Amino acid sequence: MNKEQQELLDEVYKKYADSHWTPPSNPKGKLLSDQLFSLVPMEHSKESFINKIKTNPEFAKQWGVTIYTVVEDGNIRIGINYNDKTIESYE
Repeated sequence: MNKEQQELLDEVYKKYADSHWTPPSNPKGKLLSDQLFSLVPMEHSKESFINKIKTNPEFAKQWGVTIYTVVEDGNIRIGINYNDKTIESYE
């Protein structure tokens, strides 16, 4: 994977990680616990998140990303599509 592709995956993973924060239930409430953001435990590390995207099309669709491989004329193209941006590399 090239640098641009890795940066794109970093952006997707950041979106995934940020989705685990929940806003305060009562920002102006008397209890401090009601005023603070909370964090829902993350199921995936960055590596397992990327593997799940590669192997589970529904999961990938949920995060708006596609990782694909195309073999054409004996050449392998590995590509990533996210937010209408596509980055391909040739091996």
